[in-house]
Amino acid sequence: MAGETEFCLLGPLTVRVSGAEVAVPPGQQRMLLAALLLQAGRPVSTGELAEVLWGAALPSAPKMSVQNCVMRLRKSLGDSASAIVTEPGGYLIRIGAGDLDIARFEAALAAGRSAARAGSWAAAARQLAGGLALWRGQPLAGVGCDALELRERPRLAELRLQALEARIDADLHLGRHADVLEELRRLTAAEPLRERLHGLLMTALYRGGQRGAALAAFRAASEILVEELGTEPGPELQRLHGQVRDDDPALAVPAPAASAGPAAGEAGAAGVRYSLPPDTVAFTGRDGELDQIAAALADAVTAVTAVTGGAGPGGRMPGGAGAAAVRVIGGMPGIGKTALAVHAAHRLRPSFPDRQLFVDLRGHAPGQAPLAPEAALDGLLAAAGVDPRSCPADLAGRAAVWRDRMAGQRALLVLDNAASSAQVAPLLPGGDSCLVLVTSRRHLADLPGAVVPVLLEVLPPGRAREMFTALAPRAAADPPWAVAELVALTGFLPLAISLLARLYNRHPSWSLADLTAETKASLLTLTAEQDSVAAAFEASWQHLDPGQQDFFRRLSQHRGTVADGHAAAALAGVSLGQALGLLDDLHGEGLLTETGYRRYGMHDLIRRYVADRAAADPPAVRPAALGRPQDFSRGAA
Repeated sequence: MAGETEFCLLGPLTVRVSGAEVAVPPGQQRMLLAALLLQAGRPVSTGELAEVLWGAALPSAPKMSVQNCVMRLRKSLGDSASAIVTEPGGYLIRIGAGDLDIARFEAALAAGRSAARAGSWAAAARQLAGGLALWRGQPLAGVGCDALELRERPRLAELRLQALEARIDADLHLGRHADVLEELRRLTAAEPLRERLHGLLMTALYRGGQRGAALAAFRAASEILVEELGTEPGPELQRLHGQVRDDDPALAVPAPAASAGPAAGEAGAAGVRYSLPPDTVAFTGRDGELDQIAAALADAVTAVTAVTGGAGPGGRMPGGAGAAAVRVIGGMPGIGKTALAVHAAHRLRPSFPDRQLFVDLRGHAPGQAPLAPEAALDGLLAAAGVDPRSCPADLAGRAAVWRDRMAGQRALLVLDNAASSAQVAPLLPGGDSCLVLVTSRRHLADLPGAVVPVLLEVLPPGRAREMFTALAPRAAADPPWAVAELVALTGFLPLAISLLARLYNRHPSWSLADLTAETKASLLTLTAEQDSVAAAFEASWQHLDPGQQDFFRRLSQHRGTVADGHAAAALAGVSLGQALGLLDDLHGEGLLTETGYRRYGMHDLIRRYVADRAAADPPAVRPAALGRPQDFSRGAA
């Protein structure tokens, strides 16, 4: 911990100084301390504190009464009283990041989720278990404030359940299905409406050889959901039911993931044959792009589609002698690149019986550095059955062994979220019987070999409606125009549509009109399981240098739907050459679309995100252009 004082709210309110507990009298002092801790580092107004302490029955002089209560609390805290700081109009408590158990729990939850996204399941399980160990009972116990309890307990209880689900999921990835089975039975009994818990229970039962019990668990979950909510299980639980029913090999106890890099001696001679993530249930609207990818399975003489399988004459791919076929799927953040790659990979599986591998390269992963090609090769070589102890130390040597091992194999490799061509190039397998699907927000035109770009646009309106209703089935009962209005607010961006569907499913009491109102108010920051549209854009924003960010802020003020170099130069106060270079930079990052020769468009949600950033910037950073009209006839469309 950063300091000597520890504040605990995940259970009875407790304060410890150097390990010794400090007595905080019950009543108003505990209420006041809890109210400050729940907004640690932020000023809390005297009026808000008065409402916490007295509710509607305010004293005649609430400000003075709050002051007296603060004085008594400071006296009770003794040497730690200096943490409570007087601010204009209120107070704040200043503590270290590790001094509050809630903050430590939330940090552990974030770290566990990050490790899970990277496929580091042991680290994820460890982080999440450590965070859950901080819970000592009912949060805010002993505080005695109904207002705080009503506001905070549901939020904290939901985070705890999410942490439990994530930790159990990590345990299942580590083959600990027997260890979590009883825990899952207790949790599903206590939280019968949480579909993810039912899915985890089904997975644990199936991996323990209890296929019949897993199917019975689905029937029990379905009965509860229909009886309590009037709805059938959602798409994810339905998909899992189908996998259990059909004995899908993907449900088997997972082998070490390709990106995780097993320790020496863990990989057998055969290695890992399959590590694709589950297919997207509501995939829709990418027929043309799927055809482009499927064209990798045909040469000039024989057309072989992704649906029928096959790999051309002699079972070889058309990539050329010694060259794998490469398709680079590109587009703006949230456009659905990974979903397309994974869906295409599942359709193509019959044509690549030797291996189908997935690696997250973390090119735009929040809070994480891109995966080094050396580390990616460690995992791929282990997946191919190469003893890590025999791997060359240098990148070129590892890449050579990888190409040699994959030569002649009919293998499919998905390299997701690539940062650059330099990261991807060493991972390309040898031989012309392999297909590589790369996803990236950036244009990777300088990869070696015959690289075919597959550029994604937003979904057509009809397909966007189909996606939402597939993810949120109860919306099918609403008028089509209501669903159309909602998805139009997303700009038909798949990420935004999926987040809204998940939010709608999490709130069965909401109507579609309620969700539409929420979307109009705050689409960029609406969250579902800690994701948001703004977070996806933020990952790209952080890759821009200050000059590019300043240019982007100014460009977001342009009133036209399309801008050319002249409009951008006038708007940003730079030369035409500089403007063209900066426009090309933003296009290369997937933040602008190219609508014609040297003409660029910006998605409405990206425009809103950048404009919001610009408006929130301090005056020293905010562009001067924000205050003047931004309509330029040469660039407006």
